[in-house]
Amino acid sequence: MPTPRIYTAKYPSTVIRCDESFWGFLLRLNIDDTLPDKVILQEHERPERFLTYSSTAKEVGLGAAALRDVLGLSPANQPSAPPLDLSQGDNRRFPAVICFSSGTSGLPKAAVISHHNLIAYLLVARATDPTMANSEQREVFYAPLGHIYGVFMSSLPLFSGGYVRLMRDYSLHKYIRAATEVKATTLRVVPPTVVAMVKDPFVRQQDLTSVRTISCAGAVLAQDIISEVRNMMDKVEVVQGYGMTEGSITTLKRFAARRKLGSVGRLSANVQVRIVDDELEDVPEGTPGEIMFSSPTIFMGYKNNEDANAEAFPFKDGWMRTGDVGRLDSDGYLWLTDRKKDLIKYKGNQVSPAELESVLLSHPQVTEAGVCATWDRSQETEVPVGYVNFQSTVAVADHERLLKEVHDYVNERVSRAKRLRGGVFYLETFPRNHSGKLLRKDLPARRGILRAKL
Repeated sequence: MPTPRIYTAKYPSTVIRCDESFWGFLLRLNIDDTLPDKVILQEHERPERFLTYSSTAKEVGLGAAALRDVLGLSPANQPSAPPLDLSQGDNRRFPAVICFSSGTSGLPKAAVISHHNLIAYLLVARATDPTMANSEQREVFYAPLGHIYGVFMSSLPLFSGGYVRLMRDYSLHKYIRAATEVKATTLRVVPPTVVAMVKDPFVRQQDLTSVRTISCAGAVLAQDIISEVRNMMDKVEVVQGYGMTEGSITTLKRFAARRKLGSVGRLSANVQVRIVDDELEDVPEGTPGEIMFSSPTIFMGYKNNEDANAEAFPFKDGWMRTGDVGRLDSDGYLWLTDRKKDLIKYKGNQVSPAELESVLLSHPQVTEAGVCATWDRSQETEVPVGYVNFQSTVAVADHERLLKEVHDYVNERVSRAKRLRGGVFYLETFPRNHSGKLLRKDLPARRGILRAKL
């Protein structure tokens, strides 16, 4: 068997102990000398509900009950107790939380995340980019706290001493107003929010001068959209990261955001990556292939789902398949293509839905876009079909004309193999998961539903 081609992080590795619980870890450290009375977590809708840094001791003593309280699931009325003691155990074998995967290519799966994993998420984030994990950070966060992103963001201030305002009821205007109110330094968002920001005049009227970084996760952000953000907020850098419920992989740092526009960054601390073909053999450097990775953030496995575990861990040695296609450039930066299962096979050519969605979103009247495969019986092949939503100012009577305009707009900007031969259709509501990620498997063509043009 050929020697695996393993790519290793360029950032210093961090030591992650195996003999303490997540809660004990939080109690042990104060990495930025945060003052005890500093407010670190606060509800936006109910600002009287907040946590100070000194209250961390009580919360971690409550363990899971405290997490349920923070998530709003049930009040933590029981008395505090010492944190879970794993000094004689191995925290890699003790579950801390179960989060459900995004379900982008199938049913959501229950991912079991250990105490070791949660500690690794925080230490790896700090080791990779301290500017995004420190006590000076001020943020408003709106994604669901039951998602791994929410677990991380509700834990980060307990570790770093930064400030996070938690928003339960999201709308773009409400979010932007809250960001101006708290003088947010970072906006952690998903792609639909960024697209809405650049196309809504309201955002340009707000004072966002405190913002230094926009961090986008959940899907790759189109380069045209990134450029529009930079034109709108010239002192702000747009960075992207790459990870999933099952583990974190890369981070793009501010200093490289412009010269590596569109990349999801370099491997985070303690991460190793392989790029493999369909037979799980390593491909030459710079060649696209499926991403596999090894990291202390990799979860314990899917609960009661041995088939999914066998697919995710084919070698049973800790290396996990992601199902995502990408390539590493000569500088070690990762560029994502698409989900392997989402790639469209047109007459032997592989067409990326994400690439076509980026072109659709570059049209000034398009606010949402989705692309998937549909079957063309006359050609006996898959062809790309597109779905769009328009600015609220577009009248229904103009939809048919605008759909044709958008169809021509895309086909003029892509190669022949990538043209939207399945057409472009109007879709009022796009299928998304709880974190805002587009569910291409639920687009009408993928569900066998034909829609007529309006």
